[in-house]
Amino acid sequence: MNIAERIRGALREMTRSEGAVAAYYLNRGSDFAFMTLEDAAARAGVSTTTVIRFCRRAGFSGYKPFQNAVREEVRRIPGLPEKYSGAKKSAEKNKLLDETLRRSLAAVEDSFSELSEKELSSAVSLLDRAENVYAFGMKESFALAHYAYTRLLSAREKVFLLTGPAEGEMETLLNMGKKDACVAFMFHRYTKAAKKLLPIIRGRGTKLILITNPPFDETDADVVLPCEVDIGGIKNGFAAPVILTDCLCGALALARGEAALSHMRLSEELFAESDLVER
Repeated sequence: MNIAERIRGALREMTRSEGAVAAYYLNRGSDFAFMTLEDAAARAGVSTTTVIRFCRRAGFSGYKPFQNAVREEVRRIPGLPEKYSGAKKSAEKNKLLDETLRRSLAAVEDSFSELSEKELSSAVSLLDRAENVYAFGMKESFALAHYAYTRLLSAREKVFLLTGPAEGEMETLLNMGKKDACVAFMFHRYTKAAKKLLPIIRGRGTKLILITNPPFDETDADVVLPCEVDIGGIKNGFAAPVILTDCLCGALALARGEAALSHMRLSEELFAESDLVER
């Protein structure tokens, strides 16, 4: 069991401040190989005592044994070329499809076993009541944001896709306000731009629904929906967040009832009028 697995296994026992150290580790784990205890506490925004408690939660007697274990792992952390080699071996044994499917299904099961019905209902309620709904994600998560945009747009009006700073994102943020909601996809390792933009969105009073993998960072979200994406492949697997998005869309349509049906009828009429969709 590697350090990340040990940390994830202990998450339920961690306090919020200990979770902040866990989140920092999963984003920048190799940093701990070189930081002093004081530096680690400062980077995570907690006390040195909290860092030590975190280390003990993860099964180490203190910071130094934890740091030594990190240094040992850093020496053998697989990069993309090594992950490619693992995938190649599975492919050569005709096991790549089986392994990808098995791990993806496990990620889905893990995600939905952690999903709170209360949090899911809260997310649907925010999406239902919002004047405008925005979907946000950066790098690979942008594909998930676009998927959410297309799905939510079928259940309600006024759904928008945030396309990122390079596409003039800052101007779009000016339109967001207290009556709006944003669905954000963000998975370890977080991008710096995403971490900077989410507090700006929250600062405008917009309700934030964060779909992410544990441990959760100190992002101030109204609703956090956990999703496991580590399937041991070359890159993250997005089966769990895609299924969760489908669930949100269906639940939103049911919650809106006649309003959703009316919106769907108008959409169908538009498609028929434009003759852009084959029947």
